[in-house]
Amino acid sequence: MRSIAGVSTDAPDVIGEYVEAMPELPSGTITFLFTDIEGSTRLWEEQPEAMKRALVAHDRILRAAIEGNDGYVFATGGDSFAA
Repeated sequence: MRSIAGVSTDAPDVIGEYVEAMPELPSGTITFLFTDIEGSTRLWEEQPEAMKRALVAHDRILRAAIEGNDGYVFATGGDSFAA
């Protein structure tokens, strides 16, 4: 059990667990990158096979660029990245 602002809760310390699992935080100037493929829903409907191939290439290119600049991906969803 933990206390938040004087209120006791049985909820797990999810935020604390997340922070402990994070890599060492950067210092100095940092950059955030958020991506999303515009019109992807329509493209998935109209050309699903082409989108499968394009998304694999998209993910490979983004991950290489992010990791090549000492960054890390902290969230993904569908065709979106947050780094």
